[in-house]
Amino acid sequence: MTLEKTPLALALAALLALGGCTGGTEDTGGEATRDVTLEESADLAGDEGEFDEEPSEEPADRPALTAAVLEGLERGLVRENEGLQAALDKLASAETDAGRLIALGNVDIEAIEAAAAEAAGVSPGDYTLLKEHLFDVLGRVDMHEMMTAIYSDMDDAELDGATRAEVEKGRDEMMADLEDPFEGMDEEAIEAFKARQARLAELRAQNIGLLLKFLGG
Repeated sequence: MTLEKTPLALALAALLALGGCTGGTEDTGGEATRDVTLEESADLAGDEGEFDEEPSEEPADRPALTAAVLEGLERGLVRENEGLQAALDKLASAETDAGRLIALGNVDIEAIEAAAAEAAGVSPGDYTLLKEHLFDVLGRVDMHEMMTAIYSDMDDAELDGATRAEVEKGRDEMMADLEDPFEGMDEEAIEAFKARQARLAELRAQNIGLLLKFLGG
């Protein structure tokens, strides 16, 4: 039995294409869910059945992350996660494999995202772009914090002067090579992001984890 390609499969294919996005989620999808969604995701890959590993260019007209937009995105992510959880609950309540297949096929990710966009106060198209932008900023901030922590925890007390200078040079070059996570954001937006960073990071982790649960991961 082969299901038609659904909006959910499109979202899962996009999630797989991100690469490196992981979450410590429990397996609640079951074998039937894993088989169907992975097959659909593979069908939605490129012409040769493989995802394009080249990073896509950012849209030139991508809306900016402002303080007001960040506040709206928080509401939108809450609504989206609620919609995804409700869909998972319905899937889990199915008592047969056929019932699970039907429940999976009825998941309308576009409707979930439309509700999220409404909560965020933006159009569905802008919501998708802004969400991707936000997740990108969160990822870059994580990288900066991780590298800073690595170098901060280094014990260089026993290094001679020349070696310590080399380590510091390597650190400075590494940090300089990292992309500025706040590029294109004004000071007000940066302050708003930092004030909401923990909550936004939590919502991002939940969002990725919920989508992964449709893969049984």
